Amino acid sequence: MNAVPNRSQGHSVGPKPKPQVVGILTQDVIDALGLTCSPSPILVGESNVKHMKDEHSDDFAMFGGDISSIIANPDFVALHPNGKSVEFIKAMEGAAEPILVAVRPSGGGVYYVRSLYEMAKGKLGDYLAAGTAKPWK
Repeated sequence: MNAVPNRSQGHSVGPKPKPQVVGILTQDVIDALGLTCSPSPILVGESNVKHMKDEHSDDFAMFGGDISSIIANPDFVALHPNGKSVEFIKAMEGAAEPILVAVRPSGGGVYYVRSLYEMAKGKLGDYLAAGTAKPWK
């Protein structure tokens, strides 16, 4: 008799969950950062959540539920120095340094949340001095 694989064994049963919309890359942010894309939904998928839990588990446990709020109401927006990620940065109660949500397009041009973490001490000041971060509304 063949056993049916299940999620607890690391196998999928049924359709894979669809990525969820957690925000919008707005024209205002695009213009402020000098990007050449169009406004777009920002998604988070199962693999993105797994990465955040694996790489920044404490930060994700504390602020993962705030991703949509951070994207909608950041204190700062930034373009990562490598030019590949849009970053939404917000001071959050319970964090010594601001929380950063990094968003990057996939090969198909769909924007996904790639990471969420508490910034290193002084990093926001470096971004502001370099002109890669801009205070937001």
